[in-house]
Amino acid sequence: MIPILSQLLCDNESLFEYERYWGTSRQVSIGQVQRRLIALERQNAPLKHDSYYEGLAKNALAAYRDLPDLIGGIPYDLAKEYLISVNHELYVKADRFTEWMELIKQFPPLLLISAFFADKFTSALQKDRRKMMEFANCFLKQFKHTVQLLPYIPAFNYIMEKEGGLNDCKHSASCVFFSPLFLPTFVASL
Repeated sequence: MIPILSQLLCDNESLFEYERYWGTSRQVSIGQVQRRLIALERQNAPLKHDSYYEGLAKNALAAYRDLPDLIGGIPYDLAKEYLISVNHELYVKADRFTEWMELIKQFPPLLLISAFFADKFTSALQKDRRKMMEFANCFLKQFKHTVQLLPYIPAFNYIMEKEGGLNDCKHSASCVFFSPLFLPTFVASL
């Protein structure tokens, strides 16, 4: 996670200005957003040099034109960076799992999951109930009870699919493996 982007949802001044100009031709410039994000990030570590924060902001915000582009683009870009779809099931990339656990402290996982499916969801789906149900059954059924995603580790997915899961005698350590304490440590060691 790029540190300066973690301050986006804390930038009340830019978000308020965005709301105030909603529906008008006036937009919050990326320069104003950059200045405010630097100020927020600087509060966390005031002893770092100004050029550090300016470089961080320049690299993190280079792809965005204005605040609406930033608000819509960040979840989409983060989702593409951290998530992977395998057989219509959504997983966190194993090498990014530890960072994902930090990321969801600042960005709701449902927002990032929705952004991941933004390319597949069209307005035509809303008009046709049958297509909408097909979309939901294909892509969204895994989120019926939770939005917490597992890391994609092919060896464990093979055991779960081919050998009937992790609850049999051969894999008795499965309850320890998938515990919230052990899983991030294991994934980080990969």
